[in-house]
Amino acid sequence: MTARPITPECAWRPWLASAELRPFPDEHHGRAVVVAAHPQDATLGASGVLQRLREHGTSVELVIATDGAGRCDRRAVDESLLAQGLRDVLVRWLGLSDATLAGHH
Repeated sequence: MTARPITPECAWRPWLASAELRPFPDEHHGRAVVVAAHPQDATLGASGVLQRLREHGTSVELVIATDGAGRCDRRAVDESLLAQGLRDVLVRWLGLSDATLAGHH
């Protein structure tokens, strides 16, 4: 697998301060599906998005592609959602392997 170039901070930081960036979400959505490659992406990387959507009354479904360490990561995701007050977020596990994830579309 070829490494992708990393966008330097100086390229994206001005965009964050621009008027083009709208608040998220900028309108009401009845339902949202959040897809995460790994359990940690869901519990750490997307938790703010999940919380914001729920604050706006959006029904959220979380799809996690890999199982990570299996039952341990599944339990950690459940505990994280519970601690964040997101017990009603539906979680679907695709059960794909970390090693072969890039081969799936």
